[in-house]
Amino acid sequence: MGCTSRKPETPSIEEAPKKQKPVINVTVGSNVRKSEAKPNVIFVFGGPRSKKGTIMHDLMKMYNYSLLSVEDMILHDLPKKLRLVMSVKNTVDLKECLKEEPSHIDLGWVMDNLQRKVEADLHGSYIIDFVPNLRWMLNNFVTDPTEEFKNFEVKYKVCCALYLEVSENQAIGDMAVWCAPALQTDKGQSDEADVSKTKKRVKLFQSSVKPFVDYFEKAGKLVRVDVTSGEVDYIQEAIYHIFKSIDVMPTKTSCSVIVFCLDDTDLEGINLEDYGMSLVNIKDITKDPQEGLDKLLEHVCQHIDRCQMSDAKRRLYAITFTGTSVSKSSTPQSSGIENRLVFMDMKDQVNLNSYLQPHVNVTNMCTKLFKAVVTMENEVCLFCNDVPTEFCRQIGLHIQQIRDIY
Repeated sequence: MGCTSRKPETPSIEEAPKKQKPVINVTVGSNVRKSEAKPNVIFVFGGPRSKKGTIMHDLMKMYNYSLLSVEDMILHDLPKKLRLVMSVKNTVDLKECLKEEPSHIDLGWVMDNLQRKVEADLHGSYIIDFVPNLRWMLNNFVTDPTEEFKNFEVKYKVCCALYLEVSENQAIGDMAVWCAPALQTDKGQSDEADVSKTKKRVKLFQSSVKPFVDYFEKAGKLVRVDVTSGEVDYIQEAIYHIFKSIDVMPTKTSCSVIVFCLDDTDLEGINLEDYGMSLVNIKDITKDPQEGLDKLLEHVCQHIDRCQMSDAKRRLYAITFTGTSVSKSSTPQSSGIENRLVFMDMKDQVNLNSYLQPHVNVTNMCTKLFKAVVTMENEVCLFCNDVPTEFCRQIGLHIQQIRDIY
């Protein structure tokens, strides 16, 4: 219904858009710095079309942050507070309760609860997603936060506040691309109403977030990142360089796309430069290229982690097994975790552009078809179509097991 039912068709390989590197404008406050002692705390603000969820997921994985969501905290903890005076069985009850008596929640209560969450592990690192998406929560604690934030920082210094900024015009413009203004849904509501709702959400978010953004800006701790382009890789690269400048370094890799080449012919038809892919021959990163599949893949994962810790945007790899113990005729070595319930997404007949987009002007797009295995860590493994499906599955299981260990 609405916009969700009218996504444009995926362009054909020949029609795929040609990308240019976007400009990511960043403004960093003068007091943004790494906390001298744990816990390490970062606030994040991002409204509609800001890619906040994806960016926070990457930060949590790469930097080992734990997420503290104020919205989740309210939904979980406020009913406990109200249980003494009334019965709150579900979210509807909670909404009605706050509508009748907004004083049940205020900024002081929110900050006290956040402090208790942080105190549960004083050696941790935290991303605080501060502004709820549910609008009926917003009016209850959106106010001048100066006193409450200063009291919080007496105990726990905030490294920075990351503001993922997208203009109202851009958010509405993106929505218009996906929606046909005059198309009627079966409920008699046009997609124009969806655009109107998004416009209201954007304005509500901007007015709600303003006092918090103003506080951190005055304190010199605000990092504004222009996310208008929607290009998560480039946005993440900009954030990586900000963190690196204050000596906050990643501890793990973010999601990567790996094209596994079991012989030299698998590379035919793929122009690595078009996709910004790094070519890695496994025999060059291991002392013994005749090791088993599990050991070779362990070297691959460690190599990718090292690369991405030095360059956050480097997520695309072509890995060749040439000169190693592994080939298409090899019997796939068992991962040893077949008896575990492991969820992996496996697909046949996908083109490279389903997972990668060329970052330069390209006239001859890659037309090869691949098999895809996507692990629970959202790591994408691609194989030429003639690679046995079981081989693809075992490599995915091995990588999942390696990521579980590390």
